[in-house]
Amino acid sequence: MSTEAGSSPGEINRIPQGLAISPRVVYSLSAMSLAEIEKAVQGLTPEELTKLAAYIIRQDKLGWDEQLEEDFSPGGKHAEALSRIDAEIDAGKFTPMP
Repeated sequence: MSTEAGSSPGEINRIPQGLAISPRVVYSLSAMSLAEIEKAVQGLTPEELTKLAAYIIRQDKLGWDEQLEEDFSPGGKHAEALSRIDAEIDAGKFTPMP
């Protein structure tokens, strides 16, 4: 899917070849090193930096959600602990917190 260049100043859009277009610079997103990303971030406007920070926070939260789902699903690394807790609750060995 192709995206036209944005109409608002500083807007970044992706185009099919893995590029990001800003009114100031064109970046190749698929081949950027961390150092290149850090340098590109330094050129962002305060508004763009705020949007990037919000995006990174959302990605981090999604990663945690996925990890928790994996860890506590059947066969996950905490599935056995969850089974023990369920058994204790079923046996009446559970006191709800106030």
